[in-house]
Amino acid sequence: MKNFIFLLLVSLLVNCNKKQNPSQEIISIQDSEEVENMLLESPPNPNSTFVSVYVLNINDTNVYETNFSNLKHLYELRYKQSFKTFNYFLYEIVNQKFKLKISDAKKDALFLKSFQLDNKIWNLYKKGGIGGIINNYCVFEKKRYFLSSKDLTLREQQTISYCFFINGYVKIVNDYSNTNSYLKCKSLMHYPTVGSIPKNK
Repeated sequence: MKNFIFLLLVSLLVNCNKKQNPSQEIISIQDSEEVENMLLESPPNPNSTFVSVYVLNINDTNVYETNFSNLKHLYELRYKQSFKTFNYFLYEIVNQKFKLKISDAKKDALFLKSFQLDNKIWNLYKKGGIGGIINNYCVFEKKRYFLSSKDLTLREQQTISYCFFINGYVKIVNDYSNTNSYLKCKSLMHYPTVGSIPKNK
């Protein structure tokens, strides 16, 4: 009986950790190399600016939303001496192995916008994983998850977007309907361009 209880407790702890942590890296080394090549394309690949990327800062608890193109500029300006290549910098920063060192957020307003995680949403995620977010706030249509509630604050929406991102989803922004949706991708690089995404009617 004691052995059964012990095994049950171990199982619960393992499941809890799985819920709180993404099961795989957000971006691979190979993908980061592809991003670097993508940024050299002409005309520019829309994914270089269209895909939202979330990174962390060592000096505060904010989450910073940006894109691949802006991270390239940030690397050239401030991190080229610390990282020999942009693709390794990208791999480290997106996978949260390295945090930005920003002392003045306004100074980097050209590159990043920041927000604090909403406690209610984040606690729900820590408890139930991305499934908890989906069950409480989303509906599944056209191969994507849409937010089912229109009463969410901006901070709540941003936190939900961050939770999806660290679980391998890309945020799709519809400027016409002012809505966000989330599409599961094998990787950030194997993400359909804007014109090929199914529209929600």
